[in-house]
Amino acid sequence: MVKNISFDDYLSQQLKNHEFMAGFNAESAKLEIAVVVLKERERAGLTQRELAERAGVLQSTIARIEHGHNTSFDTMSKIAFALGKNLRLSLRELCKILRCWSNNTQNILVQFVMLC
Repeated sequence: MVKNISFDDYLSQQLKNHEFMAGFNAESAKLEIAVVVLKERERAGLTQRELAERAGVLQSTIARIEHGHNTSFDTMSKIAFALGKNLRLSLRELCKILRCWSNNTQNILVQFVMLC
């Protein structure tokens, strides 16, 4: 017999696993960055190409970020400056993620948030 469970209940169960939580938080951070960059670019009335030219990066870099790929602090700083925004490093989120990772994990995620 198959037991029905809501997605929220399933997610709550999965988030009890520290490795799952670390991955979930990392992906959530990348998606938040993607949404912020896309919305701010559209708010400025810019195409990906126009933002890329202003930021001094490739258009494909903007597209990858808007699709949830990770990027460097330097690239995010260029994009924020091109949009007339400030960039803030959220150490609280970084610490929350690092506490979930095992000692042998080499990846470090930094969450970037553009301030409106």
